Amino acid sequence: DLCNQTSYWEDTFAGGWDTVVQCGDGGNQTTTSSSTSISAAASVTTSLGTAATKTVSAPISKKTYLDTKQTQNEPHNLRQQLLVLQGVLGTLTHILKKAEEQPNADTLLTTARLYEDMYPITDQVRCATQYSENILARLTGREPVTFDRDLGSYAKCYERIELVLKSLKEADKDVVNGHADVVAATPFGPGKVVDMKAGVWVHSIALPNVYFHLTTAYGILRKEGVPLGKMDYYAGFAPVALSQK
Repeated sequence: DLCNQTSYWEDTFAGGWDTVVQCGDGGNQTTTSSSTSISAAASVTTSLGTAATKTVSAPISKKTYLDTKQTQNEPHNLRQQLLVLQGVLGTLTHILKKAEEQPNADTLLTTARLYEDMYPITDQVRCATQYSENILARLTGREPVTFDRDLGSYAKCYERIELVLKSLKEADKDVVNGHADVVAATPFGPGKVVDMKAGVWVHSIALPNVYFHLTTAYGILRKEGVPLGKMDYYAGFAPVALSQK
């Protein structure tokens, strides 16, 4: 199940590695090596045209990835991340309703894909809602509910989204923030598990996955001609933002 895979992170950071980053026309190169662990510094080099480059280094911890001094010293407000999830699911509902208005609405939901080996809209909804549930469960100290995979209609998609939204809105802020530093064994790619703080996992793995599935759903519908624009992408986030004033 691709909803539970993090192959990007595994390919990039799991085990010992030798990394060479080359920018521009080959004039700037940064190499980082570690034969046995990920305790060395990871270097990221970005090209600013052919004339300039900028290199930034950040420590990587094998046991708690991204557990830097900055992360440790910042106050925890993971409740805000649940508000972000509400925005994601609100936008997902909005673009589904736009799709439902189209003459080929049923095909859009169950068949249309960005590419033949990718999931259709129903699975994008499934993954976005399942990851949201996984985040909420970890931040409230319970086991996540594993949802049914059958989302073959718009009504079922809306029902699933509303179920998760209700749980997100009812979450206790203090309970959520209190779990930020709780370390737990965390899947880190196929066959790999690492100890990771809940807050680190949310920011570095879980939230990016939710965004991925929302953006992919948007991309599928736009590719199929559904009239969507950036304001449609914002549609779920704006009400949440305004409610926090």
